[in-house]
Amino acid sequence: MKIQIPHQTALLSIAAALSGALVLSACGGGGGGGGGTTPPVSAAPVSLSGVVADGLIQGARVCYDLNDNGRCDTGEPVSADTGANGAYSLSVPASEAGKHAVIAIVPVGAIDADTGPVSVAYTLKAPANTDTGASLFVSPITTIVQEVMQASGTTDPAAAIELVKQQLGMTISPLDNFVALRATNSDAARAGTIAQIITALKQEVGATAATANVPEAQTQALLSVVVVNNLSALANSVASSTGSSTITAANLAASQGITSATVATQAQIASTIVAATTDTNTVTTPTPFVTLRDFRYTSPTNWNYRVFTGDDVARPDGFKRANDVRVNSTAFPYVRNQSYYNEATSSWYACPSDGFEALVYKDATATAPGESSYCSTYRDSSRRSTEDISGQSITAVISRVRASGLDGYSTWAGAPSLVADQNAVFPAGSQLRYQVVTRLSTPIGQDLASKVRVNKNTTATAFEKWPFAANLDEMIQYYPGNFNSGTPNGGNTDGIGQFPDGSYQVAGMQAVKNYRVMYQALTPTTGNARIWQCRRNATPNINTNCSVGSSFLMDTTYTIEALGDARVLKFASLPSELLALRKSNRLYVERGGAVFYGFKDILSTDTSVRMNVTAWNAMRAQFAGVTSHTDPVAPVASEFGSWLRDMRYGTNASGSDTFSLRAFNSQVNSSQTGGTSTEVRFNSVDGVPQPFARNTMYLIGGVWKTSDGVDNQCPSNGIGISLFTLNPRGGSFCNYSTDSATSLDVDLTGKSISTTIADMRLYGSFDFGRDYSNYGPNVPANSVDPIDVAYNAAVFPAGSRLRFQVGQTISSSPQLFTASQVLNGTVSFANLAAMRASYSGNYNSGTATGGTTLGIYTYQSYATPAAGTTGQKRLRVAFDTTGNGMRWFMCDQSSSTFFTTGCVAVLDSTWSVTSEGGKNVLRFAATPAGIDAQRNGRTLLIEHNGSVYFGNEDVLNNKTYSQRLNREATNAIFKILSGNPSFDIANASTCTAGPCPAP
Repeated sequence: MKIQIPHQTALLSIAAALSGALVLSACGGGGGGGGGTTPPVSAAPVSLSGVVADGLIQGARVCYDLNDNGRCDTGEPVSADTGANGAYSLSVPASEAGKHAVIAIVPVGAIDADTGPVSVAYTLKAPANTDTGASLFVSPITTIVQEVMQASGTTDPAAAIELVKQQLGMTISPLDNFVALRATNSDAARAGTIAQIITALKQEVGATAATANVPEAQTQALLSVVVVNNLSALANSVASSTGSSTITAANLAASQGITSATVATQAQIASTIVAATTDTNTVTTPTPFVTLRDFRYTSPTNWNYRVFTGDDVARPDGFKRANDVRVNSTAFPYVRNQSYYNEATSSWYACPSDGFEALVYKDATATAPGESSYCSTYRDSSRRSTEDISGQSITAVISRVRASGLDGYSTWAGAPSLVADQNAVFPAGSQLRYQVVTRLSTPIGQDLASKVRVNKNTTATAFEKWPFAANLDEMIQYYPGNFNSGTPNGGNTDGIGQFPDGSYQVAGMQAVKNYRVMYQALTPTTGNARIWQCRRNATPNINTNCSVGSSFLMDTTYTIEALGDARVLKFASLPSELLALRKSNRLYVERGGAVFYGFKDILSTDTSVRMNVTAWNAMRAQFAGVTSHTDPVAPVASEFGSWLRDMRYGTNASGSDTFSLRAFNSQVNSSQTGGTSTEVRFNSVDGVPQPFARNTMYLIGGVWKTSDGVDNQCPSNGIGISLFTLNPRGGSFCNYSTDSATSLDVDLTGKSISTTIADMRLYGSFDFGRDYSNYGPNVPANSVDPIDVAYNAAVFPAGSRLRFQVGQTISSSPQLFTASQVLNGTVSFANLAAMRASYSGNYNSGTATGGTTLGIYTYQSYATPAAGTTGQKRLRVAFDTTGNGMRWFMCDQSSSTFFTTGCVAVLDSTWSVTSEGGKNVLRFAATPAGIDAQRNGRTLLIEHNGSVYFGNEDVLNNKTYSQRLNREATNAIFKILSGNPSFDIANASTCTAGPCPAP
């Protein structure tokens, strides 16, 4: 196999040669007549000094790598052997200072101050330092920085330093002298341990390669690839190791499958990877392509693969686009359910599950490296080496890749024994590519399918019964841990990562590490956080022994930042071992009325194996059941479709179904700038469908207008009641209010319907005062009814989505509900004065009860209910009979009589009455904190036609939250519940006159 010289190395070698030629020409003679010009004066050499260490190393020889080949060659500046303090000093040409790496050769017999005599020779490196006066530390960790630079094809150490720092979970710089710092710095001490493991790993692998007679150049390539591609494993080994660095290194080598039987193959592949060049494209005519990115196969019914496809055509901006297509053996397509924050646009981008143009890239040129952006937010560079595998055995190539030692490739493709034709070979034109990808920047990400639960109800011992946090403030409130008192546990801390730990073998306990966090708020946007490591009981599955001895892992701080339509909580730091295990930072993202788990991947350099379409088609044909892919197509123009706004469905004591449904069917206009929505409502009581009537009046332009009849302001049939615009989204509802909205969608494809509805019930935010505790069908899990059984077993079909929508009322006007009279028993009040006199509460004497106070708002609380109550909260009001004072009470509902009980005064305020549109309207001067925001409305009491009615006025600029199911998801539910396989919410209309059809 031909080994190519890296492009960077070639250029630097040429530059060095030209530099030498220029020096020679400047110093040359050239005849005659002295006294012309003054000869140039060469700058004095620059002294370069520092320390060589794993532990401090005595007997190392240090050189300055003028030709950038990673070796000490004759003629290059070289030091004397290092002494016991590991110090070196050498003199380099001034013109070359700060341009080249420093190489340290550690021979057999050198003395490591920490581990003793060196038995296997090895090489250390450190990247060039433009600060020529600074001491240059050379260690196994600085060597990684230099090798990452080589792997990514860059001469800028800054990106490599940050990558290594993140991968190893370090707080000090990888270039820092950890030997000098470790006595007082725990992270420096940890760096020293990592350095020892790196050295031991290279010696372990080098010794194995020597027994297999692997050429030196290939051995050095293998050492580089093994370390650079396993930095997280190295960091994790520090946290999990229970033995010496030699034992840990041996375990790491074994985990990479490095044995005397495999090392030659791995070394050959490694040398190919190291020789990879900048990812240039020499094809002048764009050619459509398909590239295999990954393939896993167990059986004809259990496989998946990933391909990149594209047309290789540059768009006007100079970038090309590729699709990221993922195919599997199940009936459901791949679901991504992740959103990323795009700093360039200050907005969140939901990368499509079908991968349409998920990758944007630009080929490298002779003067500029290639670049790519994944999901509009990740930024990468890459190098590759391509091998022609035409005529090679398919089983042999699969075996070779599986034995490569590359991270994650031991199970690549299918087992060679599963290849249909054991003698099959790859056809002409087949190519295998080793691609080295360096991640240069990563975005903040949001996991759309994973929300944070909090224990609002201490009697709900089952985690699945805990509601989701509505916002970050609520999450922080319910996870205080033991900052003040108590013991950290699963109820007062949140999990930020759980990982296997084979070294922990204790009877009755799980072999896992569970990292958890607690909070202490200082301001609305800052606070303290404390990180613990807990263990978990086998039965029950609960946390225990959090940082044995009550010693937490670390204290840190957090900040909350507004990013687009979200609030994001970030930690100042996390434990290094946690970062190494997670390979990402834990974040929290508040969007859509809930808190989602978030992340920010750490930088990395990874090597992947890829195939061109010729090789892929040949290999795919050898595995039974693997189908070809279908390219995604550009999404259609934005349209709203059908969305289920609310649904309540259950069975009463007599066995009759009771339900209500509210949905919107929307159509865009021809210009795609907006459209109209029609509201759909179904209702039934005791199994009897009920007609829907809006029964509302609206004060518009100083005149009260009716919802039906003469004014037809907001018709009960819901036709065309809402107008909306797109990008940004705005709307007008019933011509009495205007609003704006944002949303985020979660793909429900293949997810259990019953589980999804159960999750929706735990949504912590309110939809105009209506909670979700009884949302959706209430179907017993153990029901034997055929419809119930079908519902509990069903999953959502492809295309099903759950939308979290955030609305904001921009302008509004009062509404009067003509079907909601204020009654004293069954008798209506003639006017507001009579109503106030009847509801005097305990202003004068007695106790506030349901009979002496007026009910304003009722909701179900998640908090543990008081003894003898249901948990339902009832906000009620009493009026002072001698003035305009009033008192707010928060009451409970008795669990035995269901009457109002336990009323507690929460606020004293006043009321006032004004004439609006010819009607007397009573308004409250103030309401208890948070109630208006929760309801997104203020209750009005209005005199109308000789009676008193309830009314409402929307709260302006207050965010409201709702969950909505799209047409595919809604139809999947109601096809089961209605027994009608043709049900389609898009064709439904509001039931306005009986008898009404049930859905």
